[in-house]
Amino acid sequence: MEPHMKRAFNIFLVAAALSALASCQRQVVSVNADFTTDKDVYELYEDVKITNVSTATNDIIVACKWEWGSEHTYGKQLEKPISFDSVGEKEIRLTVTTNSNVSGTCVKTITVQDTNQRPVADFSWEPAEGIVAGG
Repeated sequence: MEPHMKRAFNIFLVAAALSALASCQRQVVSVNADFTTDKDVYELYEDVKITNVSTATNDIIVACKWEWGSEHTYGKQLEKPISFDSVGEKEIRLTVTTNSNVSGTCVKTITVQDTNQRPVADFSWEPAEGIVAGG
């Protein structure tokens, strides 16, 4: 083999080896589970509007599980707002999973309060003068 052909062949072999090495390297997959709420404090039974802002690097998100209280549902976005029927600190949890089965979880706490002043039935009565009971 002539010297310039030998050098071209060696360059080809090195290029092929580098290409094979590059294709064997796995891309790192990562996921950032995250969501936003429209505010931090809610009234009893008020809709909590939630937006999923999760991201994945070098993969796609294929599953999202939402949990709050004793309830849960699946879906990239919640189909309808959630609400709470008791006051206090409430946890909302989102777990996202990628096609490569890499998962991440985000937990946020909101406050549910009851500032609605319900009416209280109360009255007093005093008879007019001159009314006698049983008479």
